[in-house]
Amino acid sequence: MSKNGRFVIRYSREIFSTEEIAILERYGRELERLANGKRVPETAAQQRFVEAVHGRREPETIYESTWAKYAWRLEWERRPETGPPWRNAARCRMTGRTGSECEERSGET
Repeated sequence: MSKNGRFVIRYSREIFSTEEIAILERYGRELERLANGKRVPETAAQQRFVEAVHGRREPETIYESTWAKYAWRLEWERRPETGPPWRNAARCRMTGRTGSECEERSGET
């Protein structure tokens, strides 16, 4: 957490829109706590968020898709040998990427 209380976005911001960065900075601490189980979901929306970020359903809200995108980015930057987070169609949907880099390729899951 930064001195002013905003969530610190670790690693690169290059794939995030201005809106996604604002969401992460403002709500990132609480989203992280929900995602890692340190906070128990109290509402249906929070429960859906947890399900989405753990891959049990497709992200539907901007909060779900932003956090999923952030989590994939963290994983990719920690383990670049796995390839970029948008390497396959499922990850493309989760991160909002489009284009040739999102085409399904044989052998990729």
